[in-house]
Amino acid sequence: MLSLIHQQAFESESWLSATALSWLKNPGLNPLLGTQEFPFDLLEKQAAQRLKSYPPERREALLKALEKQYTASGIDFRAAGVDLLADERSVVVTTAHQPNWLGGPSYWLHKMLSTVALARAMQAACPAYRWIPVYWMGSEDHDLEELGVCEVNGRRLEWPGPRGPYAFGRLEIPSMEDTLHLLRESLGEAPHAEHVIGLVRESYREGLSVAEATRRLAHRLLGRGGWLDQVKPLDTPLLVVDGDDASLKGLLRSVWEDQVTHPGLAADLVEQAQKEWEQRSGSRVDFHVRDLPFFVLDGKKRVRPDQNSDLELFRSADWVNFSPGAALRPLYQESVLPGVAWLGGGAEQGYWAMLQPLFERYGVDMPLRFLRPSLTTLTKSDWLSWQAMGWKEDDLGRNGQALLDEWLTHRLQERVQPLPEWMNHPDSIQKRLEEVLNPVRKALVESDASLGPALGAAAHRMQQELERLAQMDRKSFRKKHRNTLDEAGRLLERLRPSGQPIERKEGMWKVLALGGASFLSDALELLSPVEFDGTNGNPWHRTVVLTEGLDPNL
Repeated sequence: MLSLIHQQAFESESWLSATALSWLKNPGLNPLLGTQEFPFDLLEKQAAQRLKSYPPERREALLKALEKQYTASGIDFRAAGVDLLADERSVVVTTAHQPNWLGGPSYWLHKMLSTVALARAMQAACPAYRWIPVYWMGSEDHDLEELGVCEVNGRRLEWPGPRGPYAFGRLEIPSMEDTLHLLRESLGEAPHAEHVIGLVRESYREGLSVAEATRRLAHRLLGRGGWLDQVKPLDTPLLVVDGDDASLKGLLRSVWEDQVTHPGLAADLVEQAQKEWEQRSGSRVDFHVRDLPFFVLDGKKRVRPDQNSDLELFRSADWVNFSPGAALRPLYQESVLPGVAWLGGGAEQGYWAMLQPLFERYGVDMPLRFLRPSLTTLTKSDWLSWQAMGWKEDDLGRNGQALLDEWLTHRLQERVQPLPEWMNHPDSIQKRLEEVLNPVRKALVESDASLGPALGAAAHRMQQELERLAQMDRKSFRKKHRNTLDEAGRLLERLRPSGQPIERKEGMWKVLALGGASFLSDALELLSPVEFDGTNGNPWHRTVVLTEGLDPNL
C-alpha cells in the first residue's frame, strides 16, 4: 500500500532543467498551461484529426508487424489484445524508451504506468474512441554505458553479455543464473522477492533477444493477465511496439529516401527551430543533429553511415538496415501509430519541441505532448529515519545539504551553553563588532584621526578570529555527531541521488519485491497525468511511503 505524504509541482523542483522549465511555461507546448481541468476535449479533437490522416493500410501493416513481434516473444498476440488496434476507432497514447537491462531506472515503469493511466482516463471521458496505451521500444539504441545496468537496493546489476556498438535490443540473453543470484541477494527477505525472481526468469529467457525479453517484462507487468491486471483489471492493456521492424520501416520509404539524398536537411530544420526557441524562451535546447541523422545496422552492430557506400544498401533492402537517430525516431513512431498524445520527460520534451518542422515537411500530425509525472517511493524504515532527524513532509523537496546544515545549527543552539546567535553568521558578527567598536572609533578619531586605519585593521582581525572560533566549534560538534550526520547523508543520497529523484537511478525491483502487484495499482493512480497543479499546469512529483505486506493476488 502506498501512502501519499508529499507532492510538489515540477516548477518548484531544483533538478528540472532550464529547457524543461521553458517548456512548462510555453502555452504553445504545454497543453495543461492556463487550465484547471484536464483538456479531455482537446485530446478528443486530436483523435478525430489523427484518424482522418491515418490510412487504413498503415493500421493493417502495424497489426501484422505486432502479430509477428509478439509471436517471436512467445506471447499470444490475440490474448495480449493486439487485435484491439484493428478497430478503426482505435487511437494511441504513447511513451517511448530504450530496452534498458532489467528495466533500468524505475522511471521506465513510471512512464508506462502514466501512459496506461492517461489511456484509462481518456476511455472514461471520451468513449467514442478506443484509447490504447503503447510503449514504443527504441531497441536499436547502442549506448551500453547507459542501457546495460540496473541498480537494485544500491547494487549495480550489469549486462552480462557482449559489449560494443551493438543495437542493444538485438543482443541475445545469456545465462541468467548469476544475475538471478545477485538479484536474490539484493532483495533479501522482501515478501515478494520470489515472485520478482520468477518474473525476471520468465521474461529474460536465455536465447531471446533483449527486445523480446523487454516486451515480455512489460507485458507481464502491465499487459493483459499481468501483475497490474490481476489487481486492477485492464479493459485496454499496454501494448509494446518495437521500432526495429523491417515492415514498419518500409512504410516510410519516401521519408528515408529524402533524408539520405538531402544531407543536412534535418539539421537545418532543427537548427532553425532552435534559434526560434532561443529567441522566445531565452534558453537553448542542447540537441545536435548530424547531416546524416541515422545509423546503419550491420547485423547486431549499429554504426554511423558512409553516404557514398550505404545509400544503395538502404534502397535494395527496403530500409531494413536503416536506424533512425533521435531526430527521426519520433517522426517514425508517430507515422506508424495513430498517435494522439505522447508522454515523456523534460529532456525528451526539449528535443521534441524542435521537431515540428520535420513533422510538417512530411505531413505527419504531431501528438499533444505531456510532461510525465514523477514518483519517489520511500520504505517505512527510511520514512521513520527521516522523521527521526526532525524533518517534515515539506522538507522532502528541499536541498539535502541545506537540511544537514540546518540540523547541525539547531543542535548547536540546543546546547546548555550555545554560542551567541550572532556568531553563526559573518554578517551578524560584523554588525556586532561595529556596535562594540563605534564608541571606540569616535574616541580615537577625535583624539587622533590617523588611528582610524589601525582600528579598522584590528576590527578585521577580530572578525576573522570570531569566525574561526565559530567554525572550530561547528567542526568539533560535527565530529561529535558524525555518525548521525553520515547516516542522514546516506538517507538523503538514497532518496535523491546527486540531487535527482531516485526513480532516475534505482530500479523498480526493490519496491515490487516489497509491495507486489498492489504497488502497481496504487502507483497507477498517483502517476496519472490527469491530476496536475491547476495553478500553473505542472505535473506532480509525488512522494509516498510503501507499507510492506503480503499480496494475495500473487
